[in-house]
Amino acid sequence: MAAPDEGLLFEWPQGDKTLISVDHSAINPESTSTEVMTLYRYLVLLERQKRVVKYDFSYSEVSRLSGGDTDGFSVKISQGHKFKVMNDAAKAATCKTWFGDSISKIEASSAVQKVFRVRFDRVNACSKLQKPYVMLKHALSLQLGRPVKAGCF
Repeated sequence: MAAPDEGLLFEWPQGDKTLISVDHSAINPESTSTEVMTLYRYLVLLERQKRVVKYDFSYSEVSRLSGGDTDGFSVKISQGHKFKVMNDAAKAATCKTWFGDSISKIEASSAVQKVFRVRFDRVNACSKLQKPYVMLKHALSLQLGRPVKAGCF
C-alpha cells in the first residue's frame, strides 16, 4: 500500500455481496473450473463442503453476522493491499496484460469491473487471493457490424 505506483486496490465494495472468481480445484479435486459468485455464496460453499467454521481470508477479517433476521457475513479489510501491474511496453499485449495500462479507467467504467480470483488452501483451511481479472458488469446485446465501447480505453 505504501508504494507510490499505480495499482489495483483490494477491497470489498459490497461486503459479502462482492463478486469473486473461485478456483474450484482445491474445493473439489475432480473439478478444474472457475466460477464467479458472491463472497457469501463462496463462504457457505466452504461451510457445506469443507466444514469451515473459522473464516481465514487473505488481507481480510471475515465473521458470520449474529442475530437479526438476515444471514450474512461481516467483511473488513485488515491489511491494505494493492496489486501492482508489471507491464512491459516493449512486449506485445497478451490476454494477461491487456488491461494493465488502464487500471483507473476500469475503476470508472460502467461496462467492466475488477474481480479477484480466490483459491481455498486445503492444508491451512484458508482462502488466498490469486490475482485480479476484468469481467463485464452486465450482459451486452451485440448486433452485427455495431461495436460496443466498454468505456475503458
